Amino acid sequence: MATTKKYIPDSIVDTPKGKIRILSYKPGKRLKNGKTQHPRVAIEFLKTGTVISVQTTNIATGRFHDYREPTVYGVGYIGSSIVIPARGKNSIMRRVYDLWANMLKRAYGGYGTSYSGVKVDPRWHNFTHFLNTIQNVQGYSEWEKCEDNYVLDKDLKEYGNKVYSLDTCMFIKASDNVRESLLRRWHGNSDSM
Repeated sequence: MATTKKYIPDSIVDTPKGKIRILSYKPGKRLKNGKTQHPRVAIEFLKTGTVISVQTTNIATGRFHDYREPTVYGVGYIGSSIVIPARGKNSIMRRVYDLWANMLKRAYGGYGTSYSGVKVDPRWHNFTHFLNTIQNVQGYSEWEKCEDNYVLDKDLKEYGNKVYSLDTCMFIKASDNVRESLLRRWHGNSDSM
């Protein structure tokens, strides 16, 4: 099978998922069992720089994904081919995903003055990276055991901190978080905790 004119290396192709650059082409072939192995191409998404391999038959239909395309509050992206379980499934991955999405919501969801200037470390924009590192945050095991009683906090390690990150966050009891928040609101600090 010859390279189709459309998938010549270094060509730019419009797809339902945006513009891609063809990096390489591997022709298909007939296998010994009589089946056909379709041609494959290595592609680069021009918007994000993500590189994946895909069957040429899937390009026109858009049956491929850019796992670095932001889909959560304009900055968050999945980062890999993992599948997030549906809501209502009792899964640690779903709980971590909801924790991640709510953190992004606080920082980028238009909460106004209470979260003004708050950001998330760009490494944590990638859900897969967040999933692989969140267990290193102080208090994670307590959160994992009793989710409703613990929250992810960015303020206690460093007063006035505005960044959610592996180095600045910790899990604290929800009651302590409310108390600390009220102290900041009414007294302008959390020194008296």
